[in-house]
Amino acid sequence: MSDLPEKGSPEWIKAEQAKTPRPGRNGCLGCLGVVVAIFVVSGIFVWSSSQGNDVPDPARDRYEAIAQCEELVTNQLKAPTTAEFETAATVSGGEWTVTGSVASENSFGAMLTMNFECAVTVHEDSVTRQLISLS
Repeated sequence: MSDLPEKGSPEWIKAEQAKTPRPGRNGCLGCLGVVVAIFVVSGIFVWSSSQGNDVPDPARDRYEAIAQCEELVTNQLKAPTTAEFETAATVSGGEWTVTGSVASENSFGAMLTMNFECAVTVHEDSVTRQLISLS
């Protein structure tokens, strides 16, 4: 007699199932691996981007200075959603001077262009800003 279970018996079915790989389980482990990898890479990115925050970033500060000045100017306009800015920024001694022009509609719907100047200082966790002129 053979040690093999009879074909169709519960023992035979169990043995056949054990031989057949289950794609669902491997797929689940694969998905879990991908999720863990994403978390690890994200964690490394967040950690590395948070290092060295005490070092000034001129490009980031320039962008922040322009955005702060444009917000000050926009708050003075009759139709702020129509504003179109042409802006430049220079830095001296940590203070940004932002200058430019803004075209926007007045109360009558006519487009007007005005010049502006702001002084902006970007600190590590705050911003000092002042609209110097808008004419």
